[in-house]
Amino acid sequence: MTLVVHSFGAYASYSRQDYAWRQDDYGVNRVVKALKGERINGYADVRGADGIVRRIATGGREAALATFVAWGANQVPNAFALPVVLVPVPCSQCVQFENASAPRAMADALAARFNGWALVGPWLRFVRPMPPSHTGGGRNQAAIEGALVVNPAAVVRDSNVVLIDDVKTTGAHLRACAGALRTAGCRVHTVLVAASTVWQPVADPYRVEPVDLEANPFEDLLQGL
Repeated sequence: MTLVVHSFGAYASYSRQDYAWRQDDYGVNRVVKALKGERINGYADVRGADGIVRRIATGGREAALATFVAWGANQVPNAFALPVVLVPVPCSQCVQFENASAPRAMADALAARFNGWALVGPWLRFVRPMPPSHTGGGRNQAAIEGALVVNPAAVVRDSNVVLIDDVKTTGAHLRACAGALRTAGCRVHTVLVAASTVWQPVADPYRVEPVDLEANPFEDLLQGL
């Protein structure tokens, strides 16, 4: 199987002392922080795939969402024949199917763009709060998948699913979600994220090559060591 991650940008996770951050590094960083509702120092003017420049600052989730949607709207038709179901990846603290996480807001905003041809399926949650990826808790795919719950009353078998997440770190979280949904009878081979973590600068933070997480499931983990 394949599980291809398409990223709006590269999320710089290297020290500013090791590598000088560029304007575009800050731009992607602030889009992610705005989506998560986190405080932002300063602002970034980011040009979307629609050609519109939006100012991303603290409290600017709507601008960040519009930037993500302008990019994501070009990705979804290439993933499946419409209609599709956009499934938000539950954050480590999400123990309810309905939540106000960044991936849920991203999925809702993207679905609205397709006027009924893309639906949001909040079908996943955790049985208990999980350690977040940045603390090392997101690397054991089997443990993550074992803690996931798929909503049997809502999931639709044979659905074409696109997973939606804010940041890809090791990829284990995404593979676990895909595995749980496939077991429930869904087709899952595409993920859209606002950013993928990088530990060294890339040539263009707004041009990240798609990555198949199932071609080499250990590649991202090794890069993070």
